Amino acid sequence: MQNSKLILILCFSVLLVNVLYANAQEPQFATFRESAQVLVDQVKNQEATASIALLTTSTQEMRVPAELEQKIRSTDRLLAVIITSEENCILGVEDEICVLINFSREGIEGGIKAIQDKGREIGDSLIDDINDAFDLDAKRHSVYIHMEDTLNRALDSSEIIFGRGVVSAVYTMPKGDTSTFYEKMTAMLLPKPIRDAGGFLEIGKKMSAEKNSALSFTIIPQDGLSLYNLKVSAIFPVNEESIRSLDPLEFFKTEKLEKSDYFSGGFYPVNSLFHFVILTNEPLKVDTVNSDIVPITKKGGERIPSDLTKKGWFFDSDSGTIIEGKYLFGTDTVVNKNELVITLTSFEEPPSQEDSFISIAAGIDESLFILIAIAVISAVVVVYYLKGYRKKG
Repeated sequence: MQNSKLILILCFSVLLVNVLYANAQEPQFATFRESAQVLVDQVKNQEATASIALLTTSTQEMRVPAELEQKIRSTDRLLAVIITSEENCILGVEDEICVLINFSREGIEGGIKAIQDKGREIGDSLIDDINDAFDLDAKRHSVYIHMEDTLNRALDSSEIIFGRGVVSAVYTMPKGDTSTFYEKMTAMLLPKPIRDAGGFLEIGKKMSAEKNSALSFTIIPQDGLSLYNLKVSAIFPVNEESIRSLDPLEFFKTEKLEKSDYFSGGFYPVNSLFHFVILTNEPLKVDTVNSDIVPITKKGGERIPSDLTKKGWFFDSDSGTIIEGKYLFGTDTVVNKNELVITLTSFEEPPSQEDSFISIAAGIDESLFILIAIAVISAVVVVYYLKGYRKKG
């Protein structure tokens, strides 16, 4: 499956970097990653979703009990376990914390009843262990068969987790405030070196106090490892003016975004990323930015940064109805709000090569390309598992 390939590539990439870059002064890649994301959706709901996500494949960095982790990975058909306080985790559930145990319906014979029976069987085999591991008291609610990607969009996920062919065994419990839930889950999951290292985690703590914030913890199992994703998000209204002149850190209620001290022992240029996507009703293009544009190169038809020591923006798409970019810290550890401000303007004709923000760098070292490819893979993993709005084509 697609998620299996992505995680296997990521795992291989970590091992490859450890071999290529033993020197701490060279670019390195760690299993723990922090991501700040803003999705501005003018097309459907005039809203911006801001989120902080922490990801790892290490049970040392997110402390899931070994017995539960092994049981999840060995459960046939299982796709993901999601603990979420998102509103309407499934249709008909409101103001509850949901535990969703998602599995594939492929190959189950006997119609809806057989699928529901299988859902109860899989869910009931795991829920007591999940409750014990995370101090929950979720009770059986229903078995939900996903027929479309509506919940996919609502939970900022992907069809790997939700969508046609996926079934959720649903368990629920009363919902409290997100800030208390956030404190509980971070204290339970994250070891002290990560909790004390600040970084995006502190921004997530602030976000959890927002009135409409929500928290999700996702486990995506594989044969040899699992991807763990802890995400806090909040939704804010936007208007035409705020879309044309975007101050991304305004949504996080902060003046600066600072990398975790967890990475202070070396140069980890792709483990802390800011990512934004703007979906617009009319074609727009990036007009000005307050930071440098990171030089890029082309390799295998892909555009990738050519120098990871440089801080600034690089854009997957800087014009059209989808604007998508990422900010690299380079060798810096902090970016302030002024550096992230972007202005957009109307777009009618494709920009000339001279006007484009995309510059092509030549003569890139092959070993550096390998690391940059890993950076792109890392970003893709984040996007696939946290966002359902990845640019198509």
